[in-house]
Amino acid sequence: AAGLGHAGAMNRLGECLSQGMGGAADEKGAADWFRKAAAAGHARAMYNLGVCHLNGLGMAADERKATDWYRRSAALGDVMALNDLGVCLQLGTGVDKDERAAAGCFRRAADRGVPLAMNNLGFCHANGVGVAKDEKEAVVWYRKAAGLGNGPAMHNLGVCLLHGHGVEKDEKAAVGWFRQAAGRGMPEAAGNLGFCHHRGLGVEKDEKEAAGWYRKGAELGDVSSMHDFGLCLLDGIGVARDDKEAAAWLRKAADNGHEKARDLLSRMAKEGLIPPPAAGPSDR
Repeated sequence: AAGLGHAGAMNRLGECLSQGMGGAADEKGAADWFRKAAAAGHARAMYNLGVCHLNGLGMAADERKATDWYRRSAALGDVMALNDLGVCLQLGTGVDKDERAAAGCFRRAADRGVPLAMNNLGFCHANGVGVAKDEKEAVVWYRKAAGLGNGPAMHNLGVCLLHGHGVEKDEKAAVGWFRQAAGRGMPEAAGNLGFCHHRGLGVEKDEKEAAGWYRKGAELGDVSSMHDFGLCLLDGIGVARDDKEAAAWLRKAADNGHEKARDLLSRMAKEGLIPPPAAGPSDR
């Protein structure tokens, strides 16, 4: 069908090639089929072509072309393009930054049932991005998205419940949402589960369990968890003390901009727990 010029079949073939279905992934071949289908007026192909331009898949990255294709696709009713156009407008990616227009995109996509957009709209309300700050409204959207299985929204809802932002404080419910989000691979949720177990918030205090969740979050790339697990290793909290491994995790956190981790490494070096950093050109 793709060879006969059917736009839907062209787009589907592009998706198969991009995902490596039936063989190795072929990003360039996928982009070629998306381009053909987009030229034939297929909205989802336009969106897929935008993704390729944004991420440099099968072509040179070009943020302006990406947002242009998102805009064309959104105009034809593709809700994922509408959400991603909102992200570009919010961040100023390939287009002039316009937080109000971004929030509008998220709202339209959220009203059409897109969980990602619901979470993004919740973020806007929570932080006053493009709309008036309204923590209660943020919770409404986080809850809707979380109910539809969106991991980031589950985590964000947990944070609101833990701290009482826009909703009555409920530490036990917060832990439940963190657990669900962590089950979907959310690094920050794993770190927050560690924090709750460490402090006894919504669960019984359990330092071993805390260290395990901090480690999980760190392994998934959460910078705060790298620091927290390093601290557990340094002080023997829920895990056997190991200065060498502590330093390794703290160094990862410091390399990702965590100031407290950097300070801890300096303290460890002064106390002789680890070698001092090697002198660089600026130290001579």
